[in-house]
Amino acid sequence: MVEIPNPHDRFFKELFSQRETAADFVRHYLPEAFVAQLDLTRLTIVKESFIDEELRQYFSDLLLRVRLKQGRAVFIYLLLEHKSKPDEFVALQLLVYLAQIWRPFLGKRTKPLPLVFPIVFYHGTASWKANRNFQSLCDFTGLEMLREYLPGFQYHVCDLSKLEINRGGARLRAGLLALKYVASAELPQRLREIFAAAKGLPKRLVMGYIKTILKYLLGAKTVLKPETIKPEVDAAFPEQLEEIMRSVAEVWIKEGEQRGEERGKQIGEQIGEQREAAKLALRQLHRRFGILGAELDERIRALVTEQLENLSEALLFFTTKDDLLNWLQINANSQSNEAAR
Repeated sequence: MVEIPNPHDRFFKELFSQRETAADFVRHYLPEAFVAQLDLTRLTIVKESFIDEELRQYFSDLLLRVRLKQGRAVFIYLLLEHKSKPDEFVALQLLVYLAQIWRPFLGKRTKPLPLVFPIVFYHGTASWKANRNFQSLCDFTGLEMLREYLPGFQYHVCDLSKLEINRGGARLRAGLLALKYVASAELPQRLREIFAAAKGLPKRLVMGYIKTILKYLLGAKTVLKPETIKPEVDAAFPEQLEEIMRSVAEVWIKEGEQRGEERGKQIGEQIGEQREAAKLALRQLHRRFGILGAELDERIRALVTEQLENLSEALLFFTTKDDLLNWLQINANSQSNEAAR
């Protein structure tokens, strides 16, 4: 399947780019006691991203500003988790992003600071079971007296794997369903449900949104095939079958053009990707720890692309060179075990 760069990020931003859809989500899927205090007619989208370039393949984010009915403003920060499994270190990442949201107020020296409601928007296949409290990442054994000196916030989780998507407008429901099932083997059977939700849109908007959803699903490495899409499109939109399938075909034509390239070029691209990933990882490590030495540099260059990408993420949490050596030891063993099998 042809892969669109950051398809989840693009679709997430597309879904919540309309103020009405963002307000619809807040109204129907956040805690009722909180929503009851809000004037959602005054909700605005403030900034698209606080995420470093290096982590954008794993996360997307959105900051919403809304007024309370009593007048003052609060922020709602949505962090979309692209990974298939929960990441317990997301609390540390949230701490960094929350500080960035408050940073402009440091120069103004005004208080109180506006409240920020941190939300992890998760659409992986495994349910979210990671501890949501930041202090769960710390070891207070013998030092309980320090607990009060460290951040103690927790975040709210919107776990699509558990969420019953039956509230909100057509655009929101269809979009949430697409995000929920994009990585699921159930996706072909869920197309009818997605299409049924989208049908609630005004007629002039339905076709455009269906094409947007299908482009997202086809670009995100899903299990969809022409024979699974066509019957569902025919059942939901018989009069537009040819139009929709033409759009689907355009995506597959591009895929065919990509796959039709010579094998040598593909291998060259893979080698190029691996080298670029190695350069990025080494640049980050040298910036953090200085010269590593020729032997250690070569060990890193020998890693495959996926391992290098994992290393680029993991090294954000390294504090000493020993952390790097331990990571390499564990991953070298994993690679050896895979090769043995």
